[in-house]
Amino acid sequence: MKPVRAIIQQQLQRYMPFIEHTIIHRHGLLGEKLGKRVYGRLFANQDQNVIAHELCRHLNWSRQEIEAYQTQRLRTLITHAYYQVPFYRQFYDAHQFCPEMFNSLDDISKVPVVQKSDLQRAIREQKIISKRHHGKPYVMCETTGSTGTPTQVYFSLEEDTYKQALSLRSLMLNDITPGTKTALLWRNKPVDRMFLQSFLCGHFMRFSVADTLHLSQAALHHEKLNALLHQLELFSPHILRGYSQAIYLLAKHYAKQKHRFNLKIQKIIGAAEYLPPGHWDFISDVFGAEIVHLYGGTEASNIACSTKESKDMMLFEDAYHIDLLPLPNTQETGAVESSTGRVIVSNLYCEYMPLIRYDLGDIATFGSSFLGFKTLSQVKGRSNDVITLPRARFVLADAWYHWFKMPWINRFRVTQQDFDHLIIDIETNDMISSETEAHDLLLKKMSQALGSDIRIEIRLSKHLTQNQGSKWKHVISMVPDIEKNRSLS
Repeated sequence: MKPVRAIIQQQLQRYMPFIEHTIIHRHGLLGEKLGKRVYGRLFANQDQNVIAHELCRHLNWSRQEIEAYQTQRLRTLITHAYYQVPFYRQFYDAHQFCPEMFNSLDDISKVPVVQKSDLQRAIREQKIISKRHHGKPYVMCETTGSTGTPTQVYFSLEEDTYKQALSLRSLMLNDITPGTKTALLWRNKPVDRMFLQSFLCGHFMRFSVADTLHLSQAALHHEKLNALLHQLELFSPHILRGYSQAIYLLAKHYAKQKHRFNLKIQKIIGAAEYLPPGHWDFISDVFGAEIVHLYGGTEASNIACSTKESKDMMLFEDAYHIDLLPLPNTQETGAVESSTGRVIVSNLYCEYMPLIRYDLGDIATFGSSFLGFKTLSQVKGRSNDVITLPRARFVLADAWYHWFKMPWINRFRVTQQDFDHLIIDIETNDMISSETEAHDLLLKKMSQALGSDIRIEIRLSKHLTQNQGSKWKHVISMVPDIEKNRSLS
């Protein structure tokens, strides 16, 4: 028999067009006023809400209290990982490190850094889950593969709730309260449980801007962007979240269509791709909205966020310890404040699958402290291009990550030589049975997904060269910006 939750989700998907239409036009299945009242009562006693309010009290901690808490949590987690997680026992022994060597934050550089390749190997060998938690329920998340290959990350149910509470606190710090009407520009997938109640009560709506199976049909273009603006006008959200690339394309289109649509967006939150600062200034000016910057990823979400009082992103040091590993071309030898380096994160609340001194692959710079907490003034991470197809159709970078999640593919790179010419480089592994069959099958599927007017070259190899830095740039467009802008006009 199917679990009750699976049956409910199946029925929700079946009636989703009707539900979405009702929510957009009636502001929720219950109507706006009743929906708000019901949602408020449902949410008030939820665990993540209670924890989020408790987390807000941590913002009153002094610097001494923050460092004392981090020291205590790191000491506990390092000991737990060494004795309960096979990977860490082997990893620390190989680096001649033991828990007794860590006694204060000054000892953090003694703890070996875990690279993504180390973590992926530990996951494949099933050595990363704590023995204390074996057999307990968990939540699995998967990264998109910004360093080349997707990675599975596991959380206990309690840790997942704590993670949601951190997200709520990030929003609260920017005066975004539970129940604030939010539109999400995302791919077509079932509504997450975190948003389900808000969705049914009319405070949340996901608008699909990416279909990973049909790249050409799902590409954004003039008519789709107009339809999206019309839907947003009807739903009338105060918060706009979603793919940074989608928000930027929508802003460029809205700048020319303001006379037709009346949006009342107050705050905008981007995700997935990093945009140049000038792009965010443009988005803010077009929508007349405040930009909220969040920093985090699948492995460690809600690491930092901007606030009304500080443009720098405040680090949540009650949930994570961050140190910056100096770049190879600098003369520094340690993790020094106000320096630039690779982001090394330690998750202070996860024991199910501990992450201790894990290299996220991003480059960041420490800023001025805020309320006693460190801040990040700049972060450079995953940055990809939008593919512009003939007839002004735009394919977001995120769609490609899901297209190439195949067991025989290690990583990929899509390079657009011209509007109608794509080169797709694939790094294969030992799971590939026949390169010729794999090549022909992939070419056939890609041609169906993109259309017959696109010339596609597929090149298979055992190794692809790395981009500069550690983040793998999967999507590169050689089409000049002036041509892209002309196609959007």
